[in-house]
Amino acid sequence: MATSTALIPLMRFIQPSMRGYSTIFKLDCPGALPIFSASGGQRAHGPGAMRVCKITTMSSSRSLFEDKGRSHASRRCAAQSSGHHVLLLCLLGMVLLSASRISGASPPPTFTEHFLAQRLALMKDVAAWKWAHDRPIDDLQREKTVISSAVDEGLRYGFRVEATEQLFAAQIRAAKAIQHHWFSRWREGQKAPDPVDLNTVLRPRLLALGSDIISSLAHRPRVTVGEELTAPFDVEGLPVDIQSELMSALGNMRRYSERLEQVIDSGRLRVGMTGDYAPFTLKDDRDHWQGIDVDLAQDLAQFLGADLEIVQTTWPRLMADLNAAHFDIAMGGITVTPERTALAAFTMPVLSGGKTAIARCSEAKNFARLEQIDLPGNRVIVNPGGTNEAFVRGHIHKAQILVYPDNRKIFEELAEGRADVMITDRIEVRLQTHIHPQLCATMENTLTRHEKAFLLPPDQAPWKARVDQWLQGAIESGDVARIFENHGFPDTGSIAH
Repeated sequence: MATSTALIPLMRFIQPSMRGYSTIFKLDCPGALPIFSASGGQRAHGPGAMRVCKITTMSSSRSLFEDKGRSHASRRCAAQSSGHHVLLLCLLGMVLLSASRISGASPPPTFTEHFLAQRLALMKDVAAWKWAHDRPIDDLQREKTVISSAVDEGLRYGFRVEATEQLFAAQIRAAKAIQHHWFSRWREGQKAPDPVDLNTVLRPRLLALGSDIISSLAHRPRVTVGEELTAPFDVEGLPVDIQSELMSALGNMRRYSERLEQVIDSGRLRVGMTGDYAPFTLKDDRDHWQGIDVDLAQDLAQFLGADLEIVQTTWPRLMADLNAAHFDIAMGGITVTPERTALAAFTMPVLSGGKTAIARCSEAKNFARLEQIDLPGNRVIVNPGGTNEAFVRGHIHKAQILVYPDNRKIFEELAEGRADVMITDRIEVRLQTHIHPQLCATMENTLTRHEKAFLLPPDQAPWKARVDQWLQGAIESGDVARIFENHGFPDTGSIAH
């Protein structure tokens, strides 16, 4: 009982420190549950050597509880402050909620309700900008964009499309009601505040808070579907019925049971691609995507009855973006490795191949073996973050390693003489020797043997089974071989059968 009475005032302390717009606290949570002194937030020494956490505030728009691959216990927390270092407690929302119920007190507002209240509090400033610029409150196109963006964010956490649409539609109704309230006040003669720019200041804050709402919902204690939450918003102009609608929508935020259901129900197939690895996936300067795996992704989307959405990632971010559910599947010449297999799942193989070397034709004979490549004075160029760099780091110790960030232009460095040799996949060497006649393969055989497949989130057996079902059918029907041939790569025995 003593614990609950100590915890309840804490949220009343945290709330004022989080007033304003959206910046971020970095909150480390070591050790056991700390004790808090409401009089000044100082360390309270007591039995168990409880600890106090240190929060560093930063200007950022990252989501509250953004998981960077750490365990749940080491996630960072976020909030709003003036930029000073303060001492606060490391608290779990479930502990707060349980403690307040044990003590008989009303549950304190969660981070979700706090972010929602912050977002609605900005509506006075939004109204002031529209008032000063003689703009209407209603903006139907913008409302569609906001809801669509929220649905995209919600899918990262598995929230059902209709639930996210309901919540953000209720937010929009609340926002417009507040704006109409202030328009009425200003028509009656009350002076409107000086406007804050909507496009450069307010809208980025609103977008960040929208992400914070979704993210915090994903990490809050699960509520019973249909449970109406009770956290009052102290926002002038918000009608009681719309506030009740908002809280009901929060209580109805349901999730899909697994990824296959999400893809089928939402009608959206989100495919992660780097866009820099021809012939599999290449994005040009006009944002046009092309390549073998782009065509295969379109075929998969048609098989699933879903719309294809390509999400750009990078080789260094590939696994983190998959883990953060930015996409449902990653495609684009991805090599199966033990490191990746330990963190994710793969489909059945699509292609077999291996690493080989490419250099200027006039010097190709100098790089016919790995021992000839790894000599002092040679410049080995490599793109960062993928299996090419992993191989080079593991096998090149004497030659100079040049890391070049743009995989789309890296072969021009070779052709122009700014590097001597590159080690990459045989299929890419075949393509680039065709594009750059002055470049040649330097070896008859490959240095490694590997397979390429499509990358899937772990622990999603029904999703993997459905994708494998499509892929097996596409291989057996000859569709995969035809797509390879359409891109200039007739089957030489390396395509899976």
